[in-house]
Amino acid sequence: MARFIKVKTLAATAPEVLIPIDQIGGMVAVNAGGVTTLTISMITGKTAAVTSGIYVVTLAAPAATTRVGDMYAAFNAALTANPGGVVSTVMPPLTTAQNPLPQTGSGRQVIISPALYNQFTNCVFTA
Repeated sequence: MARFIKVKTLAATAPEVLIPIDQIGGMVAVNAGGVTTLTISMITGKTAAVTSGIYVVTLAAPAATTRVGDMYAAFNAALTANPGGVVSTVMPPLTTAQNPLPQTGSGRQVIISPALYNQFTNCVFTA
């Protein structure tokens, strides 16, 4: 497991945020008003009794009931990726899968439209 997860955002003030994995106490995702947010509770000194702050990660539209599960899956994948590494980057959830032309033989397969991913709009830490 890596030591930090990196969240790339569209925010000019925080284009990349590093979150220390060993201080994550829990995660809660909600979808309200068309915006999906993930709240990551941080702990102090490796004891779950004292919360030192939270990270709030906001995911851009489209809003759907599956976005909450997609946020959990993206962050859990980043938490378990890169064993022995330092940084693991969170990939935003997939919005639209790529659309290839049907395979007609061997060789290169043409892609009609590429895969589209949501973007994290912001990642803010509050104590």
